[in-house]
Amino acid sequence: MAEEKQSKTWMIVFWLVFAAAVLGGIGYFAWSGDNKTADQNTETACNVKVADGTAADVDKYTANEVKLTSENFDAEVVQAKGVVLVDAYAPWCPHCQRISTTIAKLADDYKGRVKVGKMNANNQDTATKANFDFAVAKGLQGYPTIWIYKDGQLVDSFSGEKTYCEIKAMLDKQLQ
Repeated sequence: MAEEKQSKTWMIVFWLVFAAAVLGGIGYFAWSGDNKTADQNTETACNVKVADGTAADVDKYTANEVKLTSENFDAEVVQAKGVVLVDAYAPWCPHCQRISTTIAKLADDYKGRVKVGKMNANNQDTATKANFDFAVAKGLQGYPTIWIYKDGQLVDSFSGEKTYCEIKAMLDKQLQ
């Protein structure tokens, strides 16, 4: 009987501690003003949410996006004045597909201030093998790789996905 009472006591203590931890965590978020992650706070702060792109979107070029190749990269990027964003992607890459609409929106929103170019650097297609080799020589780390150039010099880069607001902050920093 005493063992059963002790076991129940420990169980009650466990659940009280567990509940306090959970409620304490909720309380922390309530005191901090919201329960969003840092990324969601950034999205809210710049007030832009872009829908994920699809496989059909990744190989499309809007009127404000330049199609880059190993042949025109120097003329379009290295010799360009101002800020240039380069998206090195592969059509089969899910991350590239999702970020494609973000890149298109940035191209539209920064028209006249930032040149936005996309390079199909697919390593699985002989038609884009030269682009892939060129991109690797430039520092391709994975798909997508985003390079930001200013007056022909590489000033920032990342591989993987970022939100519209995160990339916008990177571009705004270069435009100052």
